[in-house]
Amino acid sequence: RGLGLPPYRRILIICHANTSRSVIAEALLTRMLEERALSQHLTVESGGIAAYARDGALVSMDARLVLRDVGIAQAPK
Repeated sequence: RGLGLPPYRRILIICHANTSRSVIAEALLTRMLEERALSQHLTVESGGIAAYARDGALVSMDARLVLRDVGIAQAPK
């Protein structure tokens, strides 16, 4: 391994409700890792910290539109 990375690492991106910002960040970082052939060493997930956080729920329409504008057709959740 030229990069000296351990075999597996996880990145967790956290925001308030996990319906927009963290989901966008997760999708963009995942794409960047795939483009650099690092996705076999790292996984990216997102989560919310609010009591009403919607982890695993539908992604907001605004987030879907932002992702579509940068060429990511489907949100990661």
